[in-house]
Amino acid sequence: MCGVTKVTVAVVVIMYELTGALNFLVPTVIVVMIARTIGDAIVEGGISEQLILLNGIPFLEEANDSEHHGDDGQELLDMPVATLMRGCDENMLVLYTAGMVLNDLWEFLRLSPKIHGYPVLDNEQDMRLVGYVLYMDIIAELRIEGLMHGDGVVIHTISFDPSHNRSTYNFKNFGHIVDTSPVTVRPRTSAETTVEIFRKLGPRAILVTSEEDGRLEGMLTRKDVLRHIRNQPDH
Repeated sequence: MCGVTKVTVAVVVIMYELTGALNFLVPTVIVVMIARTIGDAIVEGGISEQLILLNGIPFLEEANDSEHHGDDGQELLDMPVATLMRGCDENMLVLYTAGMVLNDLWEFLRLSPKIHGYPVLDNEQDMRLVGYVLYMDIIAELRIEGLMHGDGVVIHTISFDPSHNRSTYNFKNFGHIVDTSPVTVRPRTSAETTVEIFRKLGPRAILVTSEEDGRLEGMLTRKDVLRHIRNQPDH
């Protein structure tokens, strides 16, 4: 248990509670120390940490001294977020307030089943950020409106304009599910600040907007940060 999970004190306490004998305490401590030393020599971190890496779970652990003072960690923290983000020209999927025809929306969602959410922009020319909408919220709203399968309908237009609430039979506005206050940073914001935002606030994604006009420049996710921390290539 200690060699796999890297748990030390808990193992000793459990063994003491099971046996109730102090004469087993010292041998248990010795065995735990040996198991922990061998485990650390084979692989860093316990089985939980290894499963997180294998499954690609975007987990950012709490900062430690080596992260703040190590050469590699300090180099990452000194980077501007513009060097880590995924730019708009890198096939980023976005939605516009004008929306799209229902069948086109279904095709859009079908091609991005693993995307957590989408930035919502005012139009293709200005690219100003309006908000952020979650994939599951769109699916839920389509289910409520009875538009889950489309059935060949092409006259329904789905809009994502939070400034209007009007809907008609052929026009549905999903603006009320758009988060108009997503977490945003500027391109020159340090990576250290964005990592702290991920740790403290826990957003899935941070949107990067220009300082002048709020134009969307890119997006940064936990996986993007971890990819640079672990020096792993994009899969």
